Amino acid sequence: MLITAVGIISLYIIYKAYQFFKPVTFHNKTVWITGASSGIGEYLAYEFVSKGAFVILSGRNMQELQRVHEKIPKQSKIIIFDLSDANKTLENANEVCMNNTIDILINNAGISQRGLFEEMLDRIDIERKLMEINYFSVIAMSKAYVKNLNGRKGCIVVVSSLSGLIPAPLRTGYSAAKAGIIGYFESMRSELKDLGVDVVNVSPGFVNTNVSINSIDSKGNKANIEDSYNKNGFSPACFAKDVVNSIYRGETNVIKAQYSSKLVYLLRSVSPLLALTMVKKFYTKNAKKIVKN
Repeated sequence: MLITAVGIISLYIIYKAYQFFKPVTFHNKTVWITGASSGIGEYLAYEFVSKGAFVILSGRNMQELQRVHEKIPKQSKIIIFDLSDANKTLENANEVCMNNTIDILINNAGISQRGLFEEMLDRIDIERKLMEINYFSVIAMSKAYVKNLNGRKGCIVVVSSLSGLIPAPLRTGYSAAKAGIIGYFESMRSELKDLGVDVVNVSPGFVNTNVSINSIDSKGNKANIEDSYNKNGFSPACFAKDVVNSIYRGETNVIKAQYSSKLVYLLRSVSPLLALTMVKKFYTKNAKKIVKN
């Protein structure tokens, strides 16, 4: 009995080692990436192309999309896409999916938030905008994608945020949208598994992008805030490489975050009070200083 167990464990370890070290390739795959004009989306495009894929670059900024496209001209094309209205997103995504054979959909586009809850007590439009872009439009994209698979296997990737898993000061509406989308796609995975559609939730910690600069403040304007945590975060190239490798290996929940953030995440299930204490110590004080500046 013991010998059998040891044999099974040994085979499992060998299999995992093979999965880890075998060459990653997405040859002859078409990947549609939203939010591809900068940051994580831009570097996901480069990484997929380096592994043999053809990428569709989507976003609202034509000039920046063109800049990315010019670096990978033979393996990419541009489709301008706006996620600010979920109903239009559903309609436009259906058209894109009907006219292109897409193997992997990367729901990366989104907008973050840097504003204190107490400064938004007389308005609800901030939360509506965050939910429309980060939640409803992501669902709309995914519905259009699945509808047009026509029996083919596929893969939906959602670049969410660790803010959807742990408390995040200045991001009440953003955290809610991300927590909602994580739950939605966890449920979706259980339904789509038998149809041959993989669903991958990616939860980044701090990545060195312009996410805090492009976020919205408590008045609904561009925050233009440089968050030191993001500035000192993972490089987008390093992050993209890890994510692409994880997708290839068939991982379904990818959490790439700093050790302090991971510790808070793990502590929440053991001691929510201790986790909240850590958030206050590491993040809340810095967050309020960011807003004041």
